[in-house]
Amino acid sequence: MIAEATETGAPRIKLYTDEQGAFKGDALVVYFRPESVNLAIQMLDDTDFRFGETGPAGKMRVKEADFSYKKQQEAPTKTSAKEKKKIIKNLQKLNNKLADWDEDDPSVPPDTSSRFNKVVILKHMFTLEELEEDPAAILDIKEDIRDECSKLGEVTNVVLFDKEKDGIASVRFGNAEAAKACVRVSAHIPTLMTSC
Repeated sequence: MIAEATETGAPRIKLYTDEQGAFKGDALVVYFRPESVNLAIQMLDDTDFRFGETGPAGKMRVKEADFSYKKQQEAPTKTSAKEKKKIIKNLQKLNNKLADWDEDDPSVPPDTSSRFNKVVILKHMFTLEELEEDPAAILDIKEDIRDECSKLGEVTNVVLFDKEKDGIASVRFGNAEAAKACVRVSAHIPTLMTSC
């Protein structure tokens, strides 16, 4: 989920332009949660800017922004009580949006020709208590998910979102057919929700 500007509620996306105002081809996207940065890199790096269209510059390059220079140059500014209240309200709104994983019907994967149709989001794969009791369990859970999903096709990556109370994991398959098979199989399991 993309972060929103406190004042306007607009997505925090900056397109860099030259002195004449022409787009330089660089952009900055600020995500609400730090974990989203790695997921964006994993899913978007080396993909077409518009799905199915290859632009004149070829594929997008997606990487983590480096703010080390900016942090050294800028002194922190004081935030007023009114601004703090707005920030808290905005954070609550974004947290509520983020908590709603059930927006899409898991049994009907979208018909796209993008890299996304190889990724499946699984819900209720673990509990936070389980991970607190045994921090090493995360490796076993990832391996179990990989083993089970590999029965449907090649699995190229498994990511556990270990701070999500709903036990969220993402699985990237080698092809869209395996991902769709995973969605079909998982849709019939009451404790598991998937979407592509």
